[in-house]
Amino acid sequence: MYRRIMTTGDPQAEHTSASEPTTGVALETERVGDESKARAHPSKWWLFAVVIVIAAALRFFNLDHPAEVYFDETYYANDAVVYLEGPEAFRHNLDELYGGESRESETIPVSGVPGEISWVHPPLGKWIIATGISTFGKNPWGWRSMSALFGVGSVAATYLLALVLWRRHSWAFLAGLLIAIDGLAIVESRVAMLDGFVSTFIVVTFLFIACEKRRMQKAAALAWAEYDAHPTCSEVEAALEYPEAGYEEAEVAYEPARMEWRWLWVSKWRLLTGISLGAAIATKWTGIWAIFIAGGLFGVWSITTRTPGTSIVGRLLSSTPSLILCLLLMPACIYLASYAGWFISNPHGSILTEPSGTTEHFFKMQSDTMRYHRSLNASHPYQSTAGSWPLMSRPIAYWYEEGPEGGRGHILAVGNPGVWWPFLVVVPLVLAYALVRRDWRDGLILAGYFGLYLPWFANPRTSFFYYMTPVVPFMALALVSAARRAPEALRPAAAIVVGGLAVVGCAFFYPIWTGIEIPPNMWNNLMLFQSWI
Repeated sequence: MYRRIMTTGDPQAEHTSASEPTTGVALETERVGDESKARAHPSKWWLFAVVIVIAAALRFFNLDHPAEVYFDETYYANDAVVYLEGPEAFRHNLDELYGGESRESETIPVSGVPGEISWVHPPLGKWIIATGISTFGKNPWGWRSMSALFGVGSVAATYLLALVLWRRHSWAFLAGLLIAIDGLAIVESRVAMLDGFVSTFIVVTFLFIACEKRRMQKAAALAWAEYDAHPTCSEVEAALEYPEAGYEEAEVAYEPARMEWRWLWVSKWRLLTGISLGAAIATKWTGIWAIFIAGGLFGVWSITTRTPGTSIVGRLLSSTPSLILCLLLMPACIYLASYAGWFISNPHGSILTEPSGTTEHFFKMQSDTMRYHRSLNASHPYQSTAGSWPLMSRPIAYWYEEGPEGGRGHILAVGNPGVWWPFLVVVPLVLAYALVRRDWRDGLILAGYFGLYLPWFANPRTSFFYYMTPVVPFMALALVSAARRAPEALRPAAAIVVGGLAVVGCAFFYPIWTGIEIPPNMWNNLMLFQSWI
């Protein structure tokens, strides 16, 4: 059952028949009443294809350069081979195969996989790297291919997240483009390390969180429609934030089947959130901060999304079981599942034959991991403090080589100045809209940025700039949000400026993100600060 209304995007200009109440109902931007069909229209999805092609080209181009194990690949790529071939593989590891030195003496004997160096990180990320090696072989393409693929996936997830937030392919394209051409995102997509995987899982998590927010809005709208409280059309428009410019025919849907899909009274988006959170934590413990962010967002939205006949306490209590399931139990299960190989075969037997001993040593391994991360304070030439990261004052040289004719090849883990520094200018604007206008979309973006960044100030361990990798998508989204705030006549220009700065930055700095040999004078010009050397 449907009722047609017209929307202008201006709450003061809304109009509808007085005889037809439009109570809190879900507005759908296509005449079929199904938003997903609006997004799937071929005339708009070509933008998605373009940004994916750009991201893939920048990440897969010359991926096997340098043809050696570099930076922390010596840990994760080697451990991926150990996962595939067993501990004996470490005795002829990749470093030696590519002209380096064996790191066998650095193996730390703990309760983990024999021969594994990076035992302080969960297995999932190394299994992902191992997937590429098993497909393409023990070569640079093999151990880097999955990083590049996940890097493209992060761009795709950022595009889709922007589409859920603003329902405009043009804004989604800009968000995807910014992450596609960011330097830190590109570097982490071209090296066999874990942070690129964590970043992808986290942005996918926020995609599901945003979808859950939209579902909550629609469910509340349906409840008010059935309650027949008769709010005005402008209230519906303000509540659901549907198209903000131009007249669009919309429909009011009353069919619950279109609103949500639940299993055991938990929405699919919360279930998917739990799965992606578990994958992030099973790759690296830094993903745990996303659990607190998701819990905070879901808690606040449960309180503020009013439905007839419910109280704040009632809404919070009713959502608590699903939050426990999706934010605690499911991530814990995914985390444990990542250790399946260890549980089946480990130095202390098997969970099937020695359940008590295996369990005891598993918890000892987790305790040793915690102790390691809390006590790591070794000095490193490229270590930096969290306060310096937004300014990119101390990036990390992953690889450097001078050619026979004086050219310089350099892989510098540094962001795109055309993305990072404009973000510092616009973040107060986004914060103001989140607080003054109470725009949940800006709140989600800022929660992602600050929730993943600020905890590093309390971390006593040695830290590095590349820990900012999961934060980059939220910087891109903040820039898009700021461009949208420009006066309507200036929005195209604002988008061009935001995108143009990033494109120029990528054009200049791409060689030092990928190790392309360049003349010394060009290299000197790209080292903007002495601390970059």
